[in-house]
Amino acid sequence: MDAEQRSGVGDSSPHAATYRLSRTLAGHAADVRAVAAMSRELLITGSRDGCVRLWRGNELNSYGIRVHAPHYVQALAVLSNEMIVSGSSDKTVAWIDVNTEQMTHLGKGHGDVVSALAVAPTSTLVASGSWDRTVRLWRDGESLMSLTGHDAAVWALLFLSDTEVLSASADCSIRLWDVRKGECAQVLYGHDEAVRALCRLELSAHSRGSFASAGNDGSVILWSMHGEQIRRYPNVHGSFIYALAAFQDMLISASEDRTVRILDLQQQDVVQTIPHPNTVWSVTMIPNADGDFLTGCADSCARVWTRIPERSAPAEHVAEYEMALAAQKTSMHHQHQIDPSQVPDAETALAQPGFRDGQTRLVRKSGTLDGIEVYMWSMSAGRWMKIGDVTDPPGSPERPLKTGFDYVFDVDVDVDGSAHRYRQLGYRRGENPYVAAERFLEEEHLPRTYLEQIVQFLITHVPASDMRADAGALTDPLTGADRYVPPAASSLPQGHSAGNLPDWILFPGTDSYERILEHLPENDRCRSLFQTLKPLTAEKVRMLSALLERTPPAQAVAVIDLARLVVLENDAIQILFGNGQPTVLDSVLRHASSAEASFGIHVSSCRFICNSFVHWQRAPVREALLRCADLILDTFTIIVHSDTPEKLWRAFAAVLYNYAVLESRCDAGRQSVRSCADRVLQSACLLGFARPAGVQEASELTDALWMLIHDASRAQLAISAGLLEWEEVPSKIAERIRMFV
Repeated sequence: MDAEQRSGVGDSSPHAATYRLSRTLAGHAADVRAVAAMSRELLITGSRDGCVRLWRGNELNSYGIRVHAPHYVQALAVLSNEMIVSGSSDKTVAWIDVNTEQMTHLGKGHGDVVSALAVAPTSTLVASGSWDRTVRLWRDGESLMSLTGHDAAVWALLFLSDTEVLSASADCSIRLWDVRKGECAQVLYGHDEAVRALCRLELSAHSRGSFASAGNDGSVILWSMHGEQIRRYPNVHGSFIYALAAFQDMLISASEDRTVRILDLQQQDVVQTIPHPNTVWSVTMIPNADGDFLTGCADSCARVWTRIPERSAPAEHVAEYEMALAAQKTSMHHQHQIDPSQVPDAETALAQPGFRDGQTRLVRKSGTLDGIEVYMWSMSAGRWMKIGDVTDPPGSPERPLKTGFDYVFDVDVDVDGSAHRYRQLGYRRGENPYVAAERFLEEEHLPRTYLEQIVQFLITHVPASDMRADAGALTDPLTGADRYVPPAASSLPQGHSAGNLPDWILFPGTDSYERILEHLPENDRCRSLFQTLKPLTAEKVRMLSALLERTPPAQAVAVIDLARLVVLENDAIQILFGNGQPTVLDSVLRHASSAEASFGIHVSSCRFICNSFVHWQRAPVREALLRCADLILDTFTIIVHSDTPEKLWRAFAAVLYNYAVLESRCDAGRQSVRSCADRVLQSACLLGFARPAGVQEASELTDALWMLIHDASRAQLAISAGLLEWEEVPSKIAERIRMFV
């Protein structure tokens, strides 16, 4: 087959021609997460290996620019003809001179991964987005302002002008910011899940200057400059869309499903699907290159794609690319065999054209009885392209198989470039494939970036009749129940069903009582009254209420800690909560939200809130907890971050846990309870991003999430809030979500 046939070239006119491989840029040691381009002669890539690499013509810089190593590079943007900016998991933004290959400025200020970058059209203004939910504006390494409003990670940015920037977030929204005022001018909703990509459009059929968005729901939405939806394209991809780029009336999307798709906005359809050897993380247009674009892939390579025949790769390079696709071995061994005789012969099956671009088909190799291959239909090339093999793995026939499964696949996984290792993937009939994939990744200690690949493998290779779960199959895989029941040996709260409700997390300890007395305000009457906590008299409780009201925040730690103990007593509730607003809870929150509040005040306040839940059946307490929930969540979600001491992180996690228990005990049909729990779930997802490095086990947060995620809308809310973007998602929480999605 000659190069033109391999490339799938049709009409040579710029509009009609299809894309084919132009160059492969191989040099990184891990996923290429970000790409940028100054010209055809200067391309930039950023990788999980911590390097930014410059590609000048066919040459690359020898060692890479390691300003972020060992942290990975998440985002890139071109600032000028001499300068680029990079964002990283080290929470910084770096300004890099491409001539000297040296960093000139380093911007610090974000509290988490810098996940997006954008540059203003005609100025040196840089915007960065982060998992810390903020957008920051920079100039020459100096942070100018922070824009807050998103409830989850910021995944994409786009300047519409020097004074307007768009941000897309895992909270399912797109925000338009006026950078002169530092204010949000408009909030756009349209996606059902996290919004991951934005790009400017150049449309002949629509108003110039409109933009597109895409995200985890696999859809693409076109917007006018006024925030009106022009058109929605559902299911452009079958999985997450990570990046968008546009040229003339074409929109190019990169996805978890290992493909790049070309959406023709005039024809309103996908006109080409370009398979890749692995997840496609990023895509960008190359300036002044007649529509050439650059993709970054999880196979450690970046690739240039062109519609210009003269720029297409030599036949041997195209052959190497197709071999990389074909080398995606879906190697397996069955305990319950799929009969190869039921798989159509390649000569017969591949003689029939596909009915849609990207369609896959299993075929039996011609002349064999059991060799199975995977092909994908390329509409642009008008042919089936081999993208993988299904083969029996090498090795000893005595190699033991996993037991307890209807199917056992030997999956060929190359994680670190070392020798391939076959790992056994077990699957049970009717099982949610995401549950099987999560279990496999946890057992084999593999990164979650393989999740969608494993799921797609199962969907492709398990017969549809065995993949379909019946109505009763969607139950807790750990307990067989459809509500939360922790393992019996757990020391955590019990149950989540009638008659066996979870217990509260309380802080009743009195070991520090003498220290509390020592640090109470110098008031002889006060110290005399509280020489002993019990008996608890009305005078003591009124004295405590007065102290909370008049003590300055800087001296309030001991008073709040004393309130933590007093609020546990039934006799105190009438005075603390029974005289209308403000209650003692309002007084504590006034201190906690003060700019003068110390670490001790924050911890003591969380513990006081936790202890208040023990009186949830008393209406004034319950109503105060629901009424103050927004202030509690807003205050501590801002305060608690990844550098927060573990004691405070756990104290706030305990508050979230108790709110989850409250929902399980209250009438779940009450709108106030439901709305409160929705906010709690969002805060719990964000708290996972802020988990300090030293926290090895976080059962209170995990159990809170499990209780809160009890239906499809909550599962979607958790995904939108970014829960699946955590570095380590507890397997049972991922399973919980997958049961409802």
